[in-house]
Amino acid sequence: MEALGEGLEGLELSAGDGKKKKVEKKKSGKPKKEKKKEVVLERQTRNRRKCITTVRGLEMWDVDLKEAAKLLGKKFACGASVSKNPAGFEEIDVQGDFQEEIALFVLEKYRAKNGLEEKDFVNVEKGKRAPALP
Repeated sequence: MEALGEGLEGLELSAGDGKKKKVEKKKSGKPKKEKKKEVVLERQTRNRRKCITTVRGLEMWDVDLKEAAKLLGKKFACGASVSKNPAGFEEIDVQGDFQEEIALFVLEKYRAKNGLEEKDFVNVEKGKRAPALP
């Protein structure tokens, strides 16, 4: 019994509000990183000559993806649709190579209402990330 008392000597009790803050953790026990708010523009080549530009991350700024796809299709005179990627997130697929043009158009259209900035756009090509707008 004395050994138990010796181990508890340095401990203090505090009267808190009783609320515990929940922190999401990975399986390894480390806390998860917060997702960066960014718009990712990715170009995929198909059939050697045809390209598809994929736009991910607009939903973080409360942009209606169906409306945005319709606007992009009209602006660039091409096919644009909302689809789900293998991870389960929605993205916009635009037929054609329009990475820089899409970034400029989305920035112009949603800057004031949603707070988008030039630094929020990222191009991904062959696994390499680069700023979409200089």
